[in-house]
Amino acid sequence: FFGLQGATVERRETLPAPPPPRPLDLGTRTTLDEAGGQLAFEPLVPADPGDPDGVYVSTRATGGELSLTYRPRAGLPRAESTRLGLLVTEIRGDLAPRLYGKLAGPAARIEPLRIDGERAVWIEGAEHFFFYRGPDGNFVEDELRVAQNVLLLERGRLLVRLEGAFGFDRAVQIAESLR
Repeated sequence: FFGLQGATVERRETLPAPPPPRPLDLGTRTTLDEAGGQLAFEPLVPADPGDPDGVYVSTRATGGELSLTYRPRAGLPRAESTRLGLLVTEIRGDLAPRLYGKLAGPAARIEPLRIDGERAVWIEGAEHFFFYRGPDGNFVEDELRVAQNVLLLERGRLLVRLEGAFGFDRAVQIAESLR
């Protein structure tokens, strides 16, 4: 069990059956400028790879949830989980302390680390799941989905989640470029 503000990561001996693939529900499409006025935080954008192809805001989290999408390209291979090159998700982890959850089996690599002095967790390899918790603390079953490689990191009060088919070094590059 690993915890960051806004997320938990649990290792399990057995995992549930994978749910059928379904489209991502990222919220309402908007612009970065408009998103800033809808969130209780200043959005962070990775300088590498730069401006996102899509910006979405959801009210699923207290303070709002921001999702940035990037199409596949050099350095951002297509992820089976999202069909994207990169999915960046941000919440105020201090306002939603256990909103995100990860379930990983024994074959998944889970590595706690520090990036720019702040706590982070890298999850890669074997199948693992991403889910949201409802207000009652239980996972929202229709939100459970298989995830690709993920870097969860704290940036002050924010929890930033990077998901894609890239490796550890590329994930750290992207995280270090957040501005």
